[in-house]
Amino acid sequence: MTMKAFVLAAAALAGVLRPEGAAAVDDPAVKPDTVTVSGTGAVRAVPDRATSSAGVETRGATAQAALSANAEAMNDVLAALRAAGGKDVTTSNVSLSPQLTPEGKPNGFVASNVATAEFALAQAGKAIDAAVAAGANTVYGPSFSFSNQEALYLRALDGAVAHAKTHGKRLAAETEKWRKVIQEAKISPPA
Repeated sequence: MTMKAFVLAAAALAGVLRPEGAAAVDDPAVKPDTVTVSGTGAVRAVPDRATSSAGVETRGATAQAALSANAEAMNDVLAALRAAGGKDVTTSNVSLSPQLTPEGKPNGFVASNVATAEFALAQAGKAIDAAVAAGANTVYGPSFSFSNQEALYLRALDGAVAHAKTHGKRLAAETEKWRKVIQEAKISPPA
């Protein structure tokens, strides 16, 4: 299976350079020259985790019958997800609703239960197959993620800071305003 590299991008980091120093900030009469710079950083990485959801939808003449059949079938699906190496196996949705005929008359109940689990990427396909073999009749995913998400974000953020500093130094040198104080830094979360 070929995986496209996912891009984890740190959003812009802005720093304001004030040539006249921090003391000018408190004086409303002073209109300081301001230079705003921003930088971006990106890290390419291949996901190593996958999250998938599998569930069971059952029908019964009564609410109790639909829920009982659902619980029995869902126990098998949960066991299959765990046996396939699922981590953090949790119920993500349970519902019960009346089933109606085309004429709008009550015709029993529908129960639905969905569980979500995280897997090593290499195990995701086998885990979905195991859940379906155990009785899952609804499957969502997989969605991909990184086990080292925070480290990737910090690497991208370091790149954004370096990029912003390069811009600031260049602008300060070009405008011959060497005395600089960072007054504000903003970090936007990655999109």
